[in-house]
Amino acid sequence: MIRKKYSSDYKIHQSLDKNGRIKKEAEYTGTKYRFALPKEARLPRAGRLFAAGVLGWAAYLLPLATRNYLSSVIFCILPHVCAAIPLWLFLYSLFQARFGQEPLFREKADKISGRLYYGALATAVLSALAVLGSLAWILFMAHGNFVAGDILFLICDCYLLLLSGVVFYLRDLCKMEAA
Repeated sequence: MIRKKYSSDYKIHQSLDKNGRIKKEAEYTGTKYRFALPKEARLPRAGRLFAAGVLGWAAYLLPLATRNYLSSVIFCILPHVCAAIPLWLFLYSLFQARFGQEPLFREKADKISGRLYYGALATAVLSALAVLGSLAWILFMAHGNFVAGDILFLICDCYLLLLSGVVFYLRDLCKMEAA
């Protein structure tokens, strides 16, 4: 299904098949896009950031798999759990920047460039909220009653915050231009 925003990029051809049914085929007639950075500059950076993003998923899942008290504190676990969707969005963009084939249609180019920006920004905000909540709980509410898993939770969210900040800073990696 073609979204309304991109319908002007396609031309619909109708033909009859051998059974007499009308067959519609869409042909892309719009502008094709490519990455603004040359391949030699883009691929190493995108590869390193993609590897860091995979480690980010490990940092996301590790606090959920260990025993800690912060997983039961709503203002710590809620931002951490909600960070999964934007983390996936910017990891998808980094995957496409590393392994994607050019030229790209406008819809795909918009997805890649937009998801990196918003995904990194949303992950940074949510992981910062989780870090602040974790620090507040450890410093003011735990009364010295915390385990190593709580510190691991805090370290993993700090890594997610650092990773999303670096990805947001290097967001020109997925900038597109007309081919």
